[in-house]
Amino acid sequence: MNSLALITGIPRSGTTLVTKLLNGIPDVVALNEPMPMMQIAGKPDYELYHWIDSNVESYRSGLIRDGRVMTNYVNQTFVDNSFNESVNSSGLRPSLVTLGLLDVKKNLTDQFLLAIKHNGAFTAVAHQLVNKYRCFAVVRNPLPVLLSWQTVDIPVNRGRMPVAEAIDPELHRNLNSLTDNLDRQIFILNWFFEKFYQFFNEENIIRYEDLVKEGSSYLTKITPGACLSSGRLSSRNTSSLYPKELIPKITGRLKNTGGYFTHFYNISEIESVFSES
Repeated sequence: MNSLALITGIPRSGTTLVTKLLNGIPDVVALNEPMPMMQIAGKPDYELYHWIDSNVESYRSGLIRDGRVMTNYVNQTFVDNSFNESVNSSGLRPSLVTLGLLDVKKNLTDQFLLAIKHNGAFTAVAHQLVNKYRCFAVVRNPLPVLLSWQTVDIPVNRGRMPVAEAIDPELHRNLNSLTDNLDRQIFILNWFFEKFYQFFNEENIIRYEDLVKEGSSYLTKITPGACLSSGRLSSRNTSSLYPKELIPKITGRLKNTGGYFTHFYNISEIESVFSES
């Protein structure tokens, strides 16, 4: 259905930014991880589709009727980043978002585009979703992704993806077999890229670097209304928050490991990120 778009992507690749930009487009609402995705583990196609369609209908009717919807938000508004520069007692940046009902002050037609973002969960069932829904995947240069993972207090910092692991038992077994945290993180990274390589067409891939370069208009991939948006974005690929001392170690591990990420970013692109800053 053209009134629905499902968005996934690598954690810290810009998926929350994409939802924020989509919410700035007329007749579009983009939700940040509203669904209880643990419930989809083991569902065959018809049950999965029915479950998603039921949730989608609930969100759409709530927005039309009450102007309210379930989503993750900060201070009663959509955000472009779930983290800021503050750190907790562990020296990591905690997530700032809260899941709850958000008032969406927006005029919507009956045919408004609803976009829903879930990273690990939608990726774990991508082979099922792409057969029925319009699906998009956000990717980003692996080096800044891995550097960002070192700074945030979420499971991927510890080399785990609880929801995705519950849905994909093979992912769970593989992560359990790895004792080194960076090895688990690189395995997760490649797990995402492998799914995107296998199940997504090129026109359904959203590159963070191209989004930054072109701004909201790049999202015409998702909705034609994005062509009316303008303005440049600032790249976070060389953020001062990232632990630069880990660049040689992570770059070397990526070069030695290889994997599906090389279908999207070659080693030269990965190595040149900080040299161009």
